[in-house]
Amino acid sequence: MTDIVTNSFRLAEDYANLADCFTANNPYAVYLTTITTAGASRPGVNGTRVRTDRRITIGSGFLSYAPGDGYLNPTFVREDGLQIVLSGGKLQDVRYLVGPLVYPYTVGTLSGGFDTSNFQPSVDVGNTQVYLHLFGPGLDQVHGNYFAIEEIQTQGNVHYKVCITNTGKLVPA
Repeated sequence: MTDIVTNSFRLAEDYANLADCFTANNPYAVYLTTITTAGASRPGVNGTRVRTDRRITIGSGFLSYAPGDGYLNPTFVREDGLQIVLSGGKLQDVRYLVGPLVYPYTVGTLSGGFDTSNFQPSVDVGNTQVYLHLFGPGLDQVHGNYFAIEEIQTQGNVHYKVCITNTGKLVPA
């Protein structure tokens, strides 16, 4: 397919996912958290730790009239497709999916998407850890929950889902 056709499909898919946002079915704020330790890190000597949090959204990312805080959150469900209702802040028993998310696109003045390379730690930057940090119903209401990225399930070259599992621990800043 040509780039314009592929990008148009990605745009259409991205905006098709907005229906869940407007019916308040996506209450989970999802952040890509990257923690990099540069320099020496051995007993008695700590390297420099840098933490970066980037919110993952769909569509245009934010609409003032969208439910909640206005951010357009991606879908977060159990891998078997069941909705999460109550977990006591744990969510450790099964795998979860975030998405569908679309690959980056630009169509005219509209752009969006989220590149899968963002979920891979950079090889040339010391010790790097990548997590998804979620806040929402059924999760730890103070700190949120950190999830390890298990795999990316691609569905053609238009969209993908990120399969995650709860780490069960607080990740240091």
